[in-house]
Amino acid sequence: MLVGLMLFGWVYSADAGPLEQKRPVRITFVTPEDKDARFWGIAHRFARTVAQNLDIDFKIVYNEGRHRFSYRNAIQAALQDPLRPDYIVGIFFRSTAVPFLDETQKAGIPVFIINTTTPAEDHHQIGQPRQNYPLFLGQMHPDEKQAGYDLGNYLIQKATSDYKHQTAEIIAISGHRENPASNIRVDGLKQIAAETQSTFNRTIFSTWIPEDARNVTRKVAEKYQKTNVYWYASDLMAIKSAPEIPLDQKATVGGFDWNPQVVSAISQGTVDASIGGHFVELGLSLLLLYDHYNGYDFKDDTGVVIKTKMALLEKDNLATYSRFLSGKNWETIDFKSFTKTQSGPDHTYDLSLPALITAEQNN
Repeated sequence: MLVGLMLFGWVYSADAGPLEQKRPVRITFVTPEDKDARFWGIAHRFARTVAQNLDIDFKIVYNEGRHRFSYRNAIQAALQDPLRPDYIVGIFFRSTAVPFLDETQKAGIPVFIINTTTPAEDHHQIGQPRQNYPLFLGQMHPDEKQAGYDLGNYLIQKATSDYKHQTAEIIAISGHRENPASNIRVDGLKQIAAETQSTFNRTIFSTWIPEDARNVTRKVAEKYQKTNVYWYASDLMAIKSAPEIPLDQKATVGGFDWNPQVVSAISQGTVDASIGGHFVELGLSLLLLYDHYNGYDFKDDTGVVIKTKMALLEKDNLATYSRFLSGKNWETIDFKSFTKTQSGPDHTYDLSLPALITAEQNN
């Protein structure tokens, strides 16, 4: 009888010596971006750091058109790769979620979805992960409504306290209508506007392109001259648009993503706050799939739907978060210690931002 032993990645037999080496897991991310830019550029960089630490064969397939229709082409490119991935990580767009799962299920490749919820119109057909699509392994997304609420709350309070406005007058300049996150974040903003009896003027759906947001802001500032809260779908939109807001409006400005450029913008006072940290989700999904590949199913610990919490970045806590956001020390983090494969089956996942920041600061 053969007795097996795993040593340095090789499977050994007591009678016959080394038998085989388990190859690194292959994980492909189908990004909604066309390059390493904006929010997804930071997410790509963090994920590559995790992949290198865990010896994951990680590949990114880019979405050249940066919209939902071209995203299906990117999915096909991932499925047709001669080096077949063991897992595909992706996001959900409206009207593409079901075809995405249909195509990957047919190909027999497990899928993990990050950063987006299931579009409302697809809930009935898709269900929960592993319900109607067994290879839809899991889903990780921020608490988008809470994030929209928290950013709105901070900007409203600052507008009414620091700038002495009697009532907050709000404009939301959001992202694509097809992105579920955009709509849910605005729902959170509307909730806090109602709770504080603020005036919610309107939501303007735009592209994620900062220059487009700047043009929209110029028109909005002229039409809604009492606006004193500008709530943007991204930091770069906020940074680019801030110069278009008349100084006499005494407006507060905030966005999403924790883009590295927002640190200096907050420090200089051109932007008041950013909600973010969710760029780590791609890297965290690699941790979970690395364990799944090695026989540890994350669902037993985290469940199949993992909701992450974004954090508010503003002047008072800038020093706490800016070091981590810079990414200069990510390579010092021992991501193996976050996995069951390396830390043992009794290890409990801590996928929070504070845990990652602590791990970086301790090195």
